[in-house]
Amino acid sequence: MPYRTIIDIIGGAARTVTEAYEDVTEKVRALTPKPIGQALDVVAETFERGFQKTPVGVAERGAQIVGERVGKATGSPVLGGVTGFALGAAIPGPGLAKSAQPVIRGAKAIPKPRVEPDDIMMMPPGLQPAMAGGIPATSFRGGAAKLDLSPQVMEITVDPKFRAPGMVQDVAQQPEFRGALDRRAAALDEVQSNIARREAQGKTAAKYKKELAGKGSTLDYDPNDPIVFEKNRYKVYDPLDPQRTAHQHHLFAKAQSYPFVEKMEDLISKGAADEDDLVNMFAWADMLDVTMGNTRKNMLDAPGRSHIAAAPGSTDLDKSLNIHALLQEFGLEIPGKQVREMVKDAKNATELMDIFNNYIVESVKPQKRVAQRIVEDFITRHRSTLPKDQLSMFDDLVSKLGGRYKTR
Repeated sequence: MPYRTIIDIIGGAARTVTEAYEDVTEKVRALTPKPIGQALDVVAETFERGFQKTPVGVAERGAQIVGERVGKATGSPVLGGVTGFALGAAIPGPGLAKSAQPVIRGAKAIPKPRVEPDDIMMMPPGLQPAMAGGIPATSFRGGAAKLDLSPQVMEITVDPKFRAPGMVQDVAQQPEFRGALDRRAAALDEVQSNIARREAQGKTAAKYKKELAGKGSTLDYDPNDPIVFEKNRYKVYDPLDPQRTAHQHHLFAKAQSYPFVEKMEDLISKGAADEDDLVNMFAWADMLDVTMGNTRKNMLDAPGRSHIAAAPGSTDLDKSLNIHALLQEFGLEIPGKQVREMVKDAKNATELMDIFNNYIVESVKPQKRVAQRIVEDFITRHRSTLPKDQLSMFDDLVSKLGGRYKTR
């Protein structure tokens, strides 16, 4: 299996339409020196010989090892990490994904929900069962919560297989969730007012619509996971450019998360779901380690040059290997319009959570890993260029970057 084939697998795991990534492989190939290609050939051949006779569980570990070896052989954590993901994705059975299933590009063929044991993490405190009883019903209009104070019993509607730990009847009325829901409603009211004001003035409201997606995707119920996006007190300096602050990259893009939340609110307004289901959606993402919105857990502090091509000082190589450039190349930067198309036919909370779960496993988790690997690659490459007397300060600034990949 030559290194060109490995690169093709990387593209195929991230995309499901073959012709869409031919140009990508050419660009990556052009950036791949001959010695790196030879190293990849050796690793790939080893993997090929053992693949067919290897049990699935061991093969998945093998894919991880291949990725690690490619990273070491090439000196690029990005190429190693993405290769490991791609080979793992190609393994049949209960692996991360089947690259042949058109999940990212095709909204109609959604595989059955699949949650790996390693994806499950401990939930934040406060997810204890609540007492059942009559509570105010809530409808959503324009992102704001409207309470109906008539006595009634609201029930969580989503199937138990899609419930995070502690997600039970009336969970939305537990103090930490009720407070977070109310803060979210107030934030959305403010943004909607700004949008209405701008549109009444005949001006663009694009900035506020992006803000709507971020705040609409945020439920700050965990005191250990505060809202940090665009908050100056949480910004850190860029190790590659200490005169500036690092960029804040959403690991679960708000343009992709908000359509799911928006659809759940639509179902609530139609009586097909309730606030318990909305809280569960946030808790489910948190359980799978892909927290939504503007909180600390979803934020990757990235050196500007590793984030976008327009960052000051970006070289041609930087512009081709930054987070957004590669997510686009791999077909992982999904526009919100496409996500809305995926969820538009969901008739209830269970159907929506089925799509949501698959989207996390098939798209969001790979996006997160790719972004983290890119930051590590930039850090490694830049550090190798520095004189010894600058390493201490550089390492100190790097240590303050939040959201980086942590080995288990």
